[in-house]
Amino acid sequence: MTKIKICGLKRLQDIEYVNEFLPDFIGFVFAGTKRKITDEKAKTSVSFALSKVGYPYSQPLRNSGTHFDCSSLAYYAWNSAGISVMTDGSNTAASEAKWCSDNDCTVKEENLKPGDLIFYSYSNNGRYKNISHVGIYVGDGKMVEAVDEATGVVMQDYHNGGLVMIGRPDKKKKN
Repeated sequence: MTKIKICGLKRLQDIEYVNEFLPDFIGFVFAGTKRKITDEKAKTSVSFALSKVGYPYSQPLRNSGTHFDCSSLAYYAWNSAGISVMTDGSNTAASEAKWCSDNDCTVKEENLKPGDLIFYSYSNNGRYKNISHVGIYVGDGKMVEAVDEATGVVMQDYHNGGLVMIGRPDKKKKN
């Protein structure tokens, strides 16, 4: 089986176009931009998330590698960097937020960096801090998130409506 690898993409429209073809590997260039990421684990998680833009959303197929919901996208992005944000066998947005809190990996919004997990609450669901959604900050005022079945995985402007907390899975000290 032939594997396809595409590297050196810089423009959002190029990334979106290439993702339509679902290549096996995709590379991005962040040097010299506001998206330059110096932390290797964060870079790996962001590259994973960006490579999934255009993929379909599905909760039943969230662990298939071909579909994602918000929490499976966040989980697999950081897992690709060697960090599991799973808590008690669960990778829901709420359990990932709890993992960040339990491991002293939270940051303030003004310290947001690429790779950070952005946790939201849109309802009282009884889960940790009522968290119901997670997105991944990719820098330059943008984030990647698996929105819903109609939208899929998208890169869009960062938003903080419903913001509960921000986690940085590779953070060493609390900010």
